[in-house]
Amino acid sequence: MKTKETALDILFDEIKRGKVFMMLPDPMFAWLEIVYNKAKEIEKNQIKDAYKNGALTEFLKISELKDSEQYYNETYNQQDNESNSNRD
Repeated sequence: MKTKETALDILFDEIKRGKVFMMLPDPMFAWLEIVYNKAKEIEKNQIKDAYKNGALTEFLKISELKDSEQYYNETYNQQDNESNSNRD
């Protein structure tokens, strides 16, 4: 399954590509990366909650579906790993 990029991934990638980004001092880059990782965790939880709520809305038993963690990992996690390795 091809993984998807989230809006947050696209935003962070565009910031990294910007010429101004290269002029940031190391502490500012480290701070920006911390903020990105916190936002990414919040976004992950929102995606998982939306998946769970959508399943409940359809009156399906959660146990018959992938759990939200499995859904997130299959859909987005590969991208998370690629994004994290690109920042190292």
